[in-house]
Amino acid sequence: MILLLIHKLLPGQQVPWRARLETLFRRWLPRVLRILLVGFGMFLMVDVALRALGLELPFGE
Repeated sequence: MILLLIHKLLPGQQVPWRARLETLFRRWLPRVLRILLVGFGMFLMVDVALRALGLELPFGE
């Protein structure tokens, strides 16, 4: 979203900071998303396992 907004606001040639920002996003965004999704998946598996045992996480409803 941020890159699209920058692209729309600053059309034309890429400025150096914009190219560095795009490189940073392309390099780190897949890794960060992978870690977040794996972490969320593990959280859900633990929650389901605990509920099957009749327990709940302290912040669950």
